[in-house]
Amino acid sequence: PSASTRHAPDPRLGTADAMKSTMQLVILAVMLASASAATMTFSANTADDTNRGSYTTTDADATATASLNVALKVSQDVKDIKDLLDATTVDYDAVKLKYDTELKSMAEGIPAAEPTWKKFTDHFGGVTFITDYFNMAITGTAPGFTDSKSRKEMIEKTVLDMLGMHLVLSALYQAQAGNDKALWDQGAAMFIGKSMDGTTPGTQTSTTYGRAQKRGGNYGTLDATTGEAKVNTVIIAALNAGRVAADSAAMLVQHDLILHQYKVLYSQATLRYANKIDMDLALSGTSLKDLQAEGQAFYRVIAPLVKANDADSAALLKDIFNTAKPTSFSANNYNYCAAKAALLKALPLVTAAEMGTYAEVTGTGSWTVDKSTIVCATTATTVVPTGLAGIATAAGTYTPTSHVGASLAYSEAVKVAQAGIGDTATAATHEALYNSFVNTGIKGVADVDRTGEPDFDLFAAYFGSKKFMSAKFEKTTGSAANSWVATYSPTESSARAEVQSKMMQDNIAVMAILSDLYKASQEDTAAIRHAYWDNGAAKYMGTTNANGQTVYARAHKRAGNYGTKTSDVANVNMKIVAAFKAGQGKEKSVMVTQLAVIRDQIKVIYAQATLRYANSIAVDLATGAAYAEHRGEGSIFYDGIAPYVKAKDAAGAAGDLLVKAFFDVDSGVTPESFNYWSYCAVKRVMENFLGATLTAEMGTLEKTVDSWCNSGDVAAPTALAKITTAAGVYTPATDVGSSMAFSDAVKAVKGTVGDTSATPNVDADKMYADTGIKGAVNKASTGETLWDIYKKFYGSSVWVSELVMKATKGTAPGFTFAASRAEVVEKSVMDAAAVQLIVSDLFQGAQGTTAAHRVYWDRGAAKYLGSVVNGGSSTVYARANKRAKNYGTKDATSSEAKANHDVIMALNAGATSTTVAARTAEYNKILTQIQVIYSQATLRYAHLIDTDIAAGTDHKEHQAEGYAFWRVIAPVVGGVTDNANGADYIEGIFNPGRMPTGTDHYCLVKIVLDKQGLSDADMGTLEGTLPDCAGKAVPANAKTLLATPGSPSPGTTPSPGTTVGSGASLGSSWTFVWAAVFGIALVMM
Repeated sequence: PSASTRHAPDPRLGTADAMKSTMQLVILAVMLASASAATMTFSANTADDTNRGSYTTTDADATATASLNVALKVSQDVKDIKDLLDATTVDYDAVKLKYDTELKSMAEGIPAAEPTWKKFTDHFGGVTFITDYFNMAITGTAPGFTDSKSRKEMIEKTVLDMLGMHLVLSALYQAQAGNDKALWDQGAAMFIGKSMDGTTPGTQTSTTYGRAQKRGGNYGTLDATTGEAKVNTVIIAALNAGRVAADSAAMLVQHDLILHQYKVLYSQATLRYANKIDMDLALSGTSLKDLQAEGQAFYRVIAPLVKANDADSAALLKDIFNTAKPTSFSANNYNYCAAKAALLKALPLVTAAEMGTYAEVTGTGSWTVDKSTIVCATTATTVVPTGLAGIATAAGTYTPTSHVGASLAYSEAVKVAQAGIGDTATAATHEALYNSFVNTGIKGVADVDRTGEPDFDLFAAYFGSKKFMSAKFEKTTGSAANSWVATYSPTESSARAEVQSKMMQDNIAVMAILSDLYKASQEDTAAIRHAYWDNGAAKYMGTTNANGQTVYARAHKRAGNYGTKTSDVANVNMKIVAAFKAGQGKEKSVMVTQLAVIRDQIKVIYAQATLRYANSIAVDLATGAAYAEHRGEGSIFYDGIAPYVKAKDAAGAAGDLLVKAFFDVDSGVTPESFNYWSYCAVKRVMENFLGATLTAEMGTLEKTVDSWCNSGDVAAPTALAKITTAAGVYTPATDVGSSMAFSDAVKAVKGTVGDTSATPNVDADKMYADTGIKGAVNKASTGETLWDIYKKFYGSSVWVSELVMKATKGTAPGFTFAASRAEVVEKSVMDAAAVQLIVSDLFQGAQGTTAAHRVYWDRGAAKYLGSVVNGGSSTVYARANKRAKNYGTKDATSSEAKANHDVIMALNAGATSTTVAARTAEYNKILTQIQVIYSQATLRYAHLIDTDIAAGTDHKEHQAEGYAFWRVIAPVVGGVTDNANGADYIEGIFNPGRMPTGTDHYCLVKIVLDKQGLSDADMGTLEGTLPDCAGKAVPANAKTLLATPGSPSPGTTPSPGTTVGSGASLGSSWTFVWAAVFGIALVMM
C-alpha cells in the first residue's frame, strides 16, 4: 500500500481523497507538530491488575503516531461526554456541542462499502442513524425519549458502544482490505483506549474494552489472575494476530473473530437488561424506563446482526426494549427467557461458554428474594410465545397484532406459584411461597399503581390501600419480619391456601386485564392502544400450557356449575372473546363499549363463584363437614366484586356487609346458615348487584332449587335495623338473618310431620338435615359448661338428633304412634335444638365484649325471637307466649309472655354491656326465663297425662310432648342438689316407652321442679282445676323402678324425700352453674 493509505491518521473520517480537505490537513499538521516518532504500546493494565493484554503498534513514524493520537482521543471525548452526563443538572447543549465537534463526523463518515456498517445503515435507514438517535435523546421530545434518566443512558451507550464498535470494526476492515497495519493499529487504539499513565487511570472505562470488563464481571468471565474479561482477552489476541498477519485474508479472519466477540458482548448486555426489566417489574417498577433505555441502546449495537439471521427474534427484542410503550409487562421472567431464546436462535454461533454464567440469575448473585436460580427452558429451537400466531381457545381464536408474550406468561407464573401451595403450611413453606409470588413477578403485577383508572380507584378505596392484593397475600404467608407466621386465618391453612391460589389466578389477573383494557380505551396513539388491548386479551386467555390458571378457565368451571355452556364452551367466555375481537384494532369509543361488556361478564363469573361457595358452606354446616376451605374460596372470590356490589346502591351496601361478614375468615365468628339462608341471602345480593339482564345469564347453581328462595319465606338479606316483637325491640349490631332463618328451618321441618307420618319419615329426616338444624346441633361445643353437662347427662354429644331420629324412624318402643312421633320431632327442633343453640350463642357472646362476641349475642337473640315474617310461630318466643296463656303470666299491656319481656330486656342490656360480668348477669336472667318456660311446659303436660288417665283417653301424644319439653331442662333440673332422683322420676313419667299410672303426676313433677327455686311470679298458676298436692312425695327409688323395661311409672308412695312446700331449694340451678363458670357472685334468680 501507498504511504498515504497506510498512514491515514483517521480512516473514520472518510476515504483517502476526503482526507485532503483543508480542515483535516490543519488538524493533522497540528498533531504532527506535537507527535514524536516512536512505537506505542496500549495496555489495559490498572493499578490492581498489571498483567492484562497489551498491543504494540507496528509503525514508528510521526504520521502514524499522530493518527494513533487521534484514535486514542475518541475514548477521551467519550469520557468527557460521560462526565457531562453525570452532572446533577445535565447541560445537553454542551453534550451536543462536544459530540458535534469531536465525534459526529466520525459517526457519519464510515465508508459505505464496509459490510457491517452497510447492514446497519440498511437496517436503520441511513448513514446518520447514530447521530439521529443521539439527537432524539438530546432533544427529549420524541415518544420513548422523554425520560431524563433514559436519555442519559441512550446518549452514553450511543457514543461509547454503538459508535465505538463501528469505529473499531471500520478501521480493522479497511486495514485488512489494504493490508494496512497502521489502520489496524488505530482500530486497536480505539478499542483499548489510553493506557494508565503513572497513577492516572487510562480511558478504558470509556471504551468497548471497559464495557466488556463490566459484562465479564456480570457473567463470570474475568480471568482469575489478570481480571481481564474473556471477550477482551480474545479481542486483544486477535488484534495482535492481525498486526502480524501475513496478508489481508489472514487479517480478515481476525476481523471476523473480533466481530463475533462483539456479538458475544452485546448479547450479554442485551440479556442482562432483559433480566433487569423483569427484576424491576417484579420488585418495584420504579426504574423501568431507565433500564429499558439501557437495554435498547445495547441491543441496537447488534440489532441488524440479529435481524439478518432471524427477523422474528429481532422484532421480539425490539419490543422488549421499546421505550415508546407507556409500560411493559413481565411474568415468570418472560423478558429474560424470551431474550435468551431469541439470541440463541438468531446468533447460534455465540456459545454458552463464551457467554458465561450470568450471576444475576444464578444462586447467591440472583436478584430473586430467595437467591434462587432462574431457569429458562430455552434452546436454539425454542418457540418463544408472542401470541402473534394467535391465541386459540374453544371460545374462539384471538390474533394479536402486538407482542403479548409477557401477558401470556402471567398464566405460566400462576402455574409455577400455585405449585408451591401445599396442604401442610410451615414457616418454610410460607417463605417459599411468598418468594415465588415475588420471583414470578405476580406481586409486581399486583402492586402496579393504577391510580386514575376507575376499577382500581374503586377497589383501592374499598380495601383502603393501593397494594390491597399483595397485602392480603402477605397476610396468608407472613413475612421475614414476623418469622413467616400467617396473620390471615392463622389456624386454617386450607382457607389460606385457597386465598393464595385464587388471589393470583383471579383477583390480580382481573385487575391487570381491566387495567390494560381501560388504558387502551383512553389511548390516542393507535399502536399503543392496540397493544394494550391485545395484552388484556392475552392475560385473560393465557398460554395453552397454563390455560387452566386463567380467568378464562374460571369462567369455564363456573359455567359447568351453573349450566351456562353451549357445546361445552362457557357462554361468558364466548361473549368475552367476541368482545375482545370486536374491540381489537378499533377506535377508543368501540373499546369503551366492549370493555363494558367484558367487565359485566367478569362480574357474572365472580357472582357465580361467590354464590356457589355460599351454598357450599351451607352444605358443609348442614353435614358437619369442615367449611374453612370453602369459606376462604368464597372470601377471595367475593373480594373480586365486593367494591362493585357496595357501590351499586343502598341495598348493595347493606348486602356487601352481609356477604363480607359471612365469608370473613378472620372475624372470629363461625358461619351459620339455616333453611338455605346463606344461598338465598347471597343470591339476592348478587341479583341486586347484577340487575335483571346479567342475573338471567348466571344460570342456576347445580343441586339447588329456585323455590328455596322464591317463596318469600327467607329472612331478608339486608343488615336489619331491628327485630320488632309485641314484647319489645332488639337492635342487632350486625346482620342476623342467618339466625332468624333458624325459625324458618323449624317451620319447614314441622311441615313434614303429622299424625299420619310415614314410617320411617324420610322427608322429616332430610329436611332436618338439609335446613342445617342437624349439622348445627351436632356440632361439638366442648368447653361450654352447659353443653358439657348435657353431654354427660345424656351420654351423647348429639342428644337432640338421636331423639329426632328415633321419632322419625318410628320403630323403638313408645315411638310407633304417629302423633307421638310428630310431637317429639316438632318439640325437639323448635325447643330442644333452639335452646341448645341459643344458649351456646349467648355463652359465646358472654365471653367478652368485642365485636365478635356481640355477633354471637345478636345471634342468640335472633334465634330466640325468630323470623317475624315467616317463622315467628316456630320459636322459643312463641312457646313462651303459649305457656304464659296457660299460666296467666302475660304482660297486661302487650298480652305477650312476661318471660319474653324479661328476655328482651336482658338481651338489650347484655348487648350494651361493657364488661363480661355485666353481660353474664343478663345471660343468667335469660337462662332463668328459659327454665320458667320449659318448667311450665313440663308441668302442664304432667297434668294433661293425669287428665287423660282420669278420663280414660289416650295419653300417648301428651306423654310424647311432655317428654320433648322435659328433655330441654332435664340435665339442669337433675343437677340441683338432692334432685337426681326427682329427675329420674320425671323421666319415667314422660318416657314414651313406659306406661304412666295414677293421677299424681302433676303434684310429683311440681315437687321436683320447685327445687329449682323459680319464683311464683315467674311460674304463675296453671289454668284449670288443679289437684291438692299436700302430703305428696317423690318415691325414693325412681331409678330402681325405671331399671325394669316396660314397668309403669313410679307410684306415689310417700318417701323421706321432699314434699310440697318444704322449701328445700338451692335456688336457680342455671344461675348456680354460671356462678361457678365465671367465678363471680350472682344474685339468685
